[in-house]
Amino acid sequence: MLHISCSGLQSEGSLFDKDGGPVYDSITVLTGMCLFTRKVLDESVSDGFLDTRRLLGMPPTLYEVEKIAGLSSAIADIAALVFSKYAGKCHVPLNIILDLPTWHYYQSIEDRLQHRGYRPSEVMDWIEAIMLRSQQLAGVLKRAVLHELDRRGVPSTQRLYEIQISPGSSLVDDAFREALKYEKLPCLDDILKTLSSSRDGSWRQFYSLLPDRDKPQSIKHLSYLFYIFQVVRPALLAGIRSGRQPSPTESTYKDSTRSGERHHPASGRRCATKEDQMPRPLVISVDDRSERKIYSKAHSIFLKLPKSPTYPADPTLVQVYTPRRVFIDGNRKGERLYWNDPSPVMPVLSDGKVYDDGGDVEYSSYPRELQQMDFIAKLYGAECADNIQRWSKEVGLC
Repeated sequence: MLHISCSGLQSEGSLFDKDGGPVYDSITVLTGMCLFTRKVLDESVSDGFLDTRRLLGMPPTLYEVEKIAGLSSAIADIAALVFSKYAGKCHVPLNIILDLPTWHYYQSIEDRLQHRGYRPSEVMDWIEAIMLRSQQLAGVLKRAVLHELDRRGVPSTQRLYEIQISPGSSLVDDAFREALKYEKLPCLDDILKTLSSSRDGSWRQFYSLLPDRDKPQSIKHLSYLFYIFQVVRPALLAGIRSGRQPSPTESTYKDSTRSGERHHPASGRRCATKEDQMPRPLVISVDDRSERKIYSKAHSIFLKLPKSPTYPADPTLVQVYTPRRVFIDGNRKGERLYWNDPSPVMPVLSDGKVYDDGGDVEYSSYPRELQQMDFIAKLYGAECADNIQRWSKEVGLC
């Protein structure tokens, strides 16, 4: 069961207005996941050097494959539902964004650089290993999403949707590479200048809406802020692409999405023509409940957009939290799998009862290591496990 959070969201009729027209002119489904496990990343950072070899060629961790299985299914469910509502009535563009970190992990070693003497070339190799992992996992996650959509009758051949991977991150990746190539450590001011130079203007618009207290003072702070930016970015782009400045009436427009109501200028309803109305993007985020602070921050930016002095938009943010299916220590402390995943060393099953793929009880006299795909087969089915294993091999992860 998915847990949904959105002020004023109605279960019926929320995609269409009273005249039968679409309420939203674009829909974005956004999700993301971490890389490796916390333990694996920590072990790659030692007192004397960065052990990049620990990161290269490692098979997918339990956390990674479970995330891919769960997120791809949830995204496909949401997208298929949207298409079924619009089928035969109208076409609203749907964009699926898979946001996987790359340079964001630099903050985990930033504080140690001055004290442990890592060479920029070492840092470069370590960051490149992170970027490779991100690219590989994004490829597997994309394949999984395409497969699940196809199973639900939404084939990619119909070109009903677009899938993007970590839009905007490549600018920062290149800034890191450029600095490290010349034996320099990345600088926050340089990265901010790079982001401000982006052609689409979304970062400049985002930064202008931040209160001074939320503007980044370190790369660590920026890495967290960038997750918020990725959630807000589709709404920012909707306003920018409309090229529309606010009217005097809209400059005093008051948004009341906290109470679930929207007050529109003049007559109390949106303008009749699409050319005149404020852009109405719908952003649906799919994530773990542990990341809810990111979406609370993003929501505060969403509330500012209708009153923005430049390129206003009237967006809606729906937060969808996937249920946890792997629990640590009976879930007594609510700990996350990412922080407690034993990968790459998995537990060994001792002699005794085991289950075959059909759920029937068998008995084994030989101890064996419990593999990551064993979990996926039991939680999501043998076909899902086989697919993820095959796609992982195709991108060089196994």
